[in-house]
Amino acid sequence: MNRFRVGKYGVIADIKKAFLQIGLQERDRPYLRFLWKDRGREGNIKILQHKRVVFGISSSPFLLGATLELHLKNAPDHLKETAQQLMRSFYVDNCVFSVNTKKELARFISES
Repeated sequence: MNRFRVGKYGVIADIKKAFLQIGLQERDRPYLRFLWKDRGREGNIKILQHKRVVFGISSSPFLLGATLELHLKNAPDHLKETAQQLMRSFYVDNCVFSVNTKKELARFISES
């Protein structure tokens, strides 16, 4: 939060449906099974499994952080500076950052 107060212009961003953006490998899906009762047919219970990381599992924040770090570390060379700033600015799926000039702000927004 202190980084937000350093610069003249603050940036706050959120990754929309962050956990659901991360797919699960086929071999990991059985660990996220759940029962679903079909309303139309009495006694008809289906066993389903998630294909995406879901909110509320203890490992979800770690998986999101690892995914963000992987993609930011593999950013193209011309975006490395912005990627480094983003790595320091995320808390789970929220980005809090500040800059001193409108030019820096425009560059940060367009590159991220």
